[in-house]
Amino acid sequence: MLSDPKTRVAYDEALRAGKVRLSAEEQDRALRDPPAPKKDDKPIKSPQALAYFQQGVRAAHEGDWRAAWRYLKSACEIEPGNAFLESRFRHVDRHLRGF
Repeated sequence: MLSDPKTRVAYDEALRAGKVRLSAEEQDRALRDPPAPKKDDKPIKSPQALAYFQQGVRAAHEGDWRAAWRYLKSACEIEPGNAFLESRFRHVDRHLRGF
């Protein structure tokens, strides 16, 4: 756990808060969720990726998870390595797989 940079950061924060251990939920969250972008920072740089992302969110709200998956996959292909988009895509993917 401590060799993983993401969980190490979460563990260090927990130590500062007086905790000695991370719960399973805290470990999972550290591995799954990227840090939130700063207020000035736009998590999606490309206008095309932003359009696909917005369509994916709309489709998910309407309950069309397959369309949401396709739109978010397209957004991830336009901006590879974007942690924000990838986390949202994984969320939709897990929903479709029943997790």
